[in-house]
Amino acid sequence: MKIQKSSELSAFGGINFVFEFLEANQIGNLIESNLPRLSKQSRYNWKDLMYSLMSIYMCGGDCIEDLGSHLKPHFIKNPFLKMPSPDTVLRRLGQLSQPNKVCQTERGVVEHVYNDNLYQFNLQLLKLLGVFNSKEITVDYDNTIIPSEKSDCSMTYKRFKGYQPGVATINEKHILYLENRGGNSDAKSFQHHTLERIFQDLETELSKKPDHFRADAASYQYKVIKLLEQKVKYFYIGCRNSYIEKHFTDIKSWESIIDTTGQTIEVGEITIEPFVRQSKKDNTLPQQYRLIVKRKPNN
Repeated sequence: MKIQKSSELSAFGGINFVFEFLEANQIGNLIESNLPRLSKQSRYNWKDLMYSLMSIYMCGGDCIEDLGSHLKPHFIKNPFLKMPSPDTVLRRLGQLSQPNKVCQTERGVVEHVYNDNLYQFNLQLLKLLGVFNSKEITVDYDNTIIPSEKSDCSMTYKRFKGYQPGVATINEKHILYLENRGGNSDAKSFQHHTLERIFQDLETELSKKPDHFRADAASYQYKVIKLLEQKVKYFYIGCRNSYIEKHFTDIKSWESIIDTTGQTIEVGEITIEPFVRQSKKDNTLPQQYRLIVKRKPNN
């Protein structure tokens, strides 16, 4: 056995396999062609900046300062990138920012703030990776609360400050759309506008309608349902009990099944006709939908 000692060995050499994959799929070129042009005097290009930012989290870091304190000595001779300082990365990322958009609900007085920066770049990335060539396209949408003490945070309904972004994924693997929202913007507010933006740009990349769309009870809205009828083949929307509990007694047949936790639950279904008042206001006929209800015995 021959043992070689070298001062150039790196504890983070495994990240090079990630860089090789990115380069083989032309991700570096996509970054350069879709982000703002930098001056010729810039020492670092966008690929250096994005690869460095990615390295933090793939090498076990959790903050931008890890670039200077832990990673940079190991990346001095890396063939894929020149690693900048944390200040350089933050300054360049700040140049990508766009002004927030502000709006109000019809009856509300609270300002809702959102931002959907870099969505077009993300679409190009998914297209390059062949995501839109999948046999079936399933879009999931949900909002989640991210606690934060940043200066622009607002109070959430859970009584702490943070953000409440809306996120759409495609085929449960890829981020399709990310819209950051203020913490005071609940999931129901302006959701049909958010979904309109998603489907409008998605139509330019797909030759067909998405096969499936799934969302929770925050999407149980007349405007959202009417939009989905036009944009997708099938949609699955959660319903709050308070909306449809009057229909529970109409279910006569229940089927026992085993759920994913191993518990026995009962499932029943009926056909309902919701949004009658809204349909009359729009001079359209109410549509019928299949309602699935599940229950389990209590103690």
